[in-house]
Amino acid sequence: MTETETGPSIDTALGDLALLPGATRVLEDHALDFCCRGGRSLREACAEQGIDATAILEQLRAARSGPAPDWTTLDAGGLVDHVLEHHHAYLRDELPRLEALAHKVRSVHGGLHPELIEVEALVRDLRHDLEPHLDKEERVLFPAIA
Repeated sequence: MTETETGPSIDTALGDLALLPGATRVLEDHALDFCCRGGRSLREACAEQGIDATAILEQLRAARSGPAPDWTTLDAGGLVDHVLEHHHAYLRDELPRLEALAHKVRSVHGGLHPELIEVEALVRDLRHDLEPHLDKEERVLFPAIA
């Protein structure tokens, strides 16, 4: 990965950028193909799209997680709020996107990689297992402890 002292640069390949936390959402939002065309640098891909690579790089940096809260200062309600706002909201946004991405990758590459059929099924099963779990926590557990 081509990086500066502060992290990735505009010369970093899209495929490498996609490995960073939160990066795939940013890349997808700008239609930057990190899969089949992941060998291109951010600079090259943005030039092709007519978008500012530096602005995208800043969005990628902003997508990285910040420091964790001081858990000792939060009461039960604060912890519940954190779980809802950060973890449940994240999963509710990402699970459908990941299921669609697994389907797309299997559709494009499944002929050469039959194991992607199982990956797609596992992602689908994960979503269908987690969503009711989140609902139950929000309906039963969290009201009982907050």
